[in-house]
Amino acid sequence: MTVSGEPDEDSLTEAVAFTDPIEMVFGINEQMFHRVSHIRYVFTYAFWAGIIALVLAVIAILWVLFTGPDPNLLVLLGLAIVVSVIAVWFVHQERPFLDEYQVLAGAVHRAKDWLPMPRVPEGDSPLDRFIAYLEAYDDRFAYFYKKKPEYLRRDVLLEGKSKTQHHFDAFFEPSSYPWDGIEESVRLFVRTVDEVDASNIEDLKDAVEDVVSAGGRLRWAFKSCATRVILIQTQSGDFDDELVEEANEHRIKYKRDIAGTTMNWSSPVELVAEDGNHYNFGTVYFG
Repeated sequence: MTVSGEPDEDSLTEAVAFTDPIEMVFGINEQMFHRVSHIRYVFTYAFWAGIIALVLAVIAILWVLFTGPDPNLLVLLGLAIVVSVIAVWFVHQERPFLDEYQVLAGAVHRAKDWLPMPRVPEGDSPLDRFIAYLEAYDDRFAYFYKKKPEYLRRDVLLEGKSKTQHHFDAFFEPSSYPWDGIEESVRLFVRTVDEVDASNIEDLKDAVEDVVSAGGRLRWAFKSCATRVILIQTQSGDFDDELVEEANEHRIKYKRDIAGTTMNWSSPVELVAEDGNHYNFGTVYFG
């Protein structure tokens, strides 16, 4: 607070944070989300600087031993080796956490801006309208779709590991080249049905897992990126609780690459319906 009694903006922000812990979590996450790439550069620098210092110290010790031992210099070089080894070890131990945190922070970032009942955008069909919705609410999809709209394919057949052809109303598989300027891409599988039932959920789950596991059998190898599997209901705006539970329990399992480390991952079938002018979500996935 200022002397005049007017609230100072920074103090007010801190006061609100302590009375609203959820908002505080979002605030901390936003700060970390925007800084994590710089922190990763620091980690990378510390890792390679430690290795270089270690190699140079070892070479220097060998040189000193052959040219005439100097006890003081040997002690300093020995300390340099110990410090370098510790720095490299700590970076190596903490890097996986930082990489995973970056992915989780991205999910929280999307959750912060998400609306539980957003307005349905304009479009000629439920699929067209949902694609427009994704452009506004998934930064990964928006980035690659704007870059190359042809990454999105409609009414497509994809062959799975079982050699079965699976139909999807829409499929999105972007490039994951590092020079594309984003940490991670997202893959989409979309189907539309009149009314969702348990068999639709199970069939879609099995089809996606079969296709993703095919990998190199396809025209290109699937990259281990985030995967969103969406089932759009077109004739009703509501979902039974049993269907929501079914979608949450029968999650799609796949491999996901996070900064060079492949992890076992899973995501639910997302249930989406237009309820008048607003969307109704049975299940939601921000990852």
